[in-house]
Parts: sequence; structure tokens; C-alpha cells
Amino acid sequence: MASTTRQRLVVTVSHSLARPRATLLLLAAVLTAACGGQTAVAGRGSAPVSTPRLASPAVPSPSTSAIDPEPSPGSSGTAEPSAPVVSDPMPDPTPKPPAVVKPAVWSKARMVINGSCSAPVATVDGAGSFHVAARCGMGIRYATSKDGRTWVATTLKHPAHRFDVNPQIAVDGSTLYVAFTRLRPIDGGCGDDGLADVGVYYRTRRVPDGAWSAPVRIGDVGDRLQSFRVVDGVIHETFVSKDGEGPVSYGRLTGTRFWSVRIPGAVETSLRIGDDGLARIAFSAGNKLRFASVRTDGRLSTRTVFDGGSMQVSWPNLVLGPGNRAYVSWGAHQPWGGGCAEAEQTVPKPGTYFATDANGSWRVKRLASHVAPASLVVDLGNGSVHVVFKDRRSIRHFVRDAGGLWTNERVPRTARLDEVTLRQDPANRHLLLVGSTWVEDEPGSDIVAMTLS
Repeated sequence: MASTTRQRLVVTVSHSLARPRATLLLLAAVLTAACGGQTAVAGRGSAPVSTPRLASPAVPSPSTSAIDPEPSPGSSGTAEPSAPVVSDPMPDPTPKPPAVVKPAVWSKARMVINGSCSAPVATVDGAGSFHVAARCGMGIRYATSKDGRTWVATTLKHPAHRFDVNPQIAVDGSTLYVAFTRLRPIDGGCGDDGLADVGVYYRTRRVPDGAWSAPVRIGDVGDRLQSFRVVDGVIHETFVSKDGEGPVSYGRLTGTRFWSVRIPGAVETSLRIGDDGLARIAFSAGNKLRFASVRTDGRLSTRTVFDGGSMQVSWPNLVLGPGNRAYVSWGAHQPWGGGCAEAEQTVPKPGTYFATDANGSWRVKRLASHVAPASLVVDLGNGSVHVVFKDRRSIRHFVRDAGGLWTNERVPRTARLDEVTLRQDPANRHLLLVGSTWVEDEPGSDIVAMTLS
């Protein structure tokens, strides 16, 4: 009976040679089962032997089949055949096209503050809202926006017969600060602007919707504000005393205790506070750009970053990156008013410059031959640096990647934009560009904003 069954199955298999390979394997399995599932092993008669199964691959390929392993070279005995594994091949998934990454695009300019305004400043709070302040007429106007598109502006009131100028803006936690210099008119004389410095003041409000506090004075009568920061409730400033005649000093207000230290040779300053709560100051000193750190004992340690030779240094702008590494921009140009330049110059090329000590020592680069005030930010997400300034045609946007490679482009529709300041929302890394729209023969102009996202 078993012999007859084998003959029928052999005939069946012989008639199935033209069928698909999967069918052949299935029939072979049936044939093995019909033979009692036993395989003769040399020298052991017909004792039953268990047949191992090979694990099928996780994603079988159409060209892959299960093959019995061959004996290793030098091994004795006959390899035990395993039952074939039959599985329908899974087709490869259809490949998806790579996601299209849209390049970042500058938005059109949107109105922030309407009026005869100048000297805009900006900051971003912890919730990602933008805040802008500017001098408008005799006082200061302030505007805020959650997205950089829709702005709400208000005027900060000031006493009659007083001027509030040179605003600075800072945020500390949920408290927003606007600081400024207050002036009063006097009888002017030859070379006198007819204004006297009343002192440096600041006002605060809780974000997002708190009311403004009354003005509070910092320091002495006659001080003039240059730069302003607040960290952990401590107010830091740089200022010029004696109605702008000097000297320039750094001041710190902790509670009700105020103290200051003179910055030797400083003309213009830019202030930032490090992770350690201590101030860093980039400042121009004639033909040099210098960098100062406030020590724990309150004194300054200074070093020279750039020597312009016969040129004059102006508009220092400082930011701090991780580890309190410094990034600073400035302009180097021939002294205002002309005159004879000395023959010997350390750096004979005027222009807009950038320097950083991110690699442990200061490295200086001239970004462009055009001389202009610049604004910059450090992207903490990818380590890049963004620098913007106005040349003769429009706003130029320079980008330095984490590897130190520079690229630049022109920001579209910015031929009339000036006095630019750049900020970044650290959450989504969108850039905010704020500036004044220049109008010929006008003392000031509208303040507008553009976003890069």
C-alpha cells in the first residue's frame, strides 16, 4: 500500500514540474509526510529523527528560498534534511519621495509703530512674544506681538517739559523692562543742544498683560543710558555721566544697592550678562575694540580684540553664546570729520567687522567693506550666527554656520529700511527684523518688522 502511494505521488510530482515553485515545495512536504515523516540515517536503520525547521527571514525576498545547510568541512555523518519552509514573499514597500523642505522666506514688512519714530530696540520673552520700543517725538512708544505679524502699540506717558530718549528693552522672567534717558530743556548756548540729562529711568510691566509701573531712576542726575540688561532681578547698565561728557561706567543695582565702576577709555558700549551672573562689555576706545569682564570683586579685566590703527571703531554690538563665548560686531572707519591720517596703520581696511572667541581665542573677520551698525544673534539650536546691516542698497543678511562657513544674501524689499535690530524666538528659531522706514527730509519714520520663517 505504501509503495502504491509513493508511485502515485511521484507521478503527481512529475506532472507538476511546470507549476510554480511554491507548489513543488508543498508537494514535497506531502511526500515526506506520506513516508511516515522518517528519514534513514546511515548505520541506524529506520529510527525516527526529528527534523529542525529553519527560521524564515523577517522580510523574505522573492529570490530567497530555504536551503538545507551543507555539512561543515571535515564533519562526519550526513546532514539531516529539514522540512522546507514555504512563505509568500512580501513585496518591498513603495518608496516615498523625500519630504520637500521649504526654504525660509522673509515676510513682507508689517507696521509696528506708526509715527515719527527712530532708534527701535526689541526683545523676546519666554513665551515667544515680541516686544519693541522706539523714540517717537518727545517720548517712547512700545508695541508687542505674539507672532510678529499683528502688533499692538501704546505710548508711555512722560511729564510735561521732559523728553524720554534712547530706549533700551529687556525681559527677566515674566517682567518686562523699558529703560531710557530723561532730558529737560534749558537755555542753550553755543554748541549746546539746550537739553540737560535728568538721569536714567526704567519702567516695568508683567507680561503678557500687566500695567506699566511708574518711572524709577537709577544712579545719579546727569547720567545718560547706553546699554541695559536685567537678570534674576539684578539691573545692569552702562552709562555716561555728566550730561554725556563722561566718563563711561558700568553700574549694577541689586535691591536698593547701586554701585558702579569706570570703563577706561570707553566711548560706546554693548552689555550682556553671562551664565554666572557677571557682566561682559564690548566697547569702542578710539581706534580699538576692547572686551571687558566684570570680576567677582567688582573690578574689570579688559583685553584688546581689534586695533584699527588710524581708523576709528564705532557701534560695538555684543551677544553671548553657550559657555559665555562672545560674538561681537562693529564698524571701522576713518575718523569723523576727516583730517590727515597717520601713515602707519595696523588694519588699513574700513568695513563692518565680526569677531568671536568661541574657539578659545579671538578671531576677526571683515564681513564687508561698507561701514554700518550691525545687529546679530546666535542660534542656540544649530550654533549658527546671523548678522544684519544696511549697505547702500538694502539690508544684507550674513550667516555663519557651526563650521565657520559664511554665506550672505540681500533681504528683499528693504531699500528704505534702516536702524535695524535682529532678534530670535528660541522656541521655533524664527528671526525678527525690526527697523525704521527711511523717509527723505524726515527726522523719523514708521517702525516696521519682518520675520524669517
